[in-house]
Amino acid sequence: MAFVPPNVPPEQLRAGDTIDFVLRLAEFSPLEWTLTASFRGPTAHDVDAVAYEGSFRITVDTAGWTVGTYAWIARLTNIADATQKHTVAQSTDFELEADLAQPGAAEPPSHAAKMVALLQAALEGTAPQSVLSYKLPDGREIARVSPLELHALLVRYEAILGRENAAKQVASGKRNGRTILVRF
Repeated sequence: MAFVPPNVPPEQLRAGDTIDFVLRLAEFSPLEWTLTASFRGPTAHDVDAVAYEGSFRITVDTAGWTVGTYAWIARLTNIADATQKHTVAQSTDFELEADLAQPGAAEPPSHAAKMVALLQAALEGTAPQSVLSYKLPDGREIARVSPLELHALLVRYEAILGRENAAKQVASGKRNGRTILVRF
């Protein structure tokens, strides 16, 4: 069976992965319009789409991209009249993570580090909907948590993350700021 690209890029991927997705725009033909996808984050990348079954296919290799959060936008330009431009797609952010197969790649973040990032995003109002609510198999749904509860969880996970970071510093032979030196 042949690979069928999705309609949007993934929410998370590793550096070196290939982003491959199709924008199906019935009102805009690839014979009359060109499409450019612009990715913005720690580094900027612009990619021209190719015609694919009457739609626009965007394929880009992320090798050499800087790890971090990226957003993307797709803009159409009329082939006959370059002054006609349309923004047709705008994304939520996606996360480009380190390629762990490469030498010197950072270790994956701990549970506490992931939770701190998610809780901060929830408090800032930028967390994806899939993080803010969850449907249980029995049909019940866990919905939004109050800001007060989110803040309490954030404080708890920041303390856990602080202890993890202090333990890493001690393990690497550095001071953790808690050692008190005394002389007798």
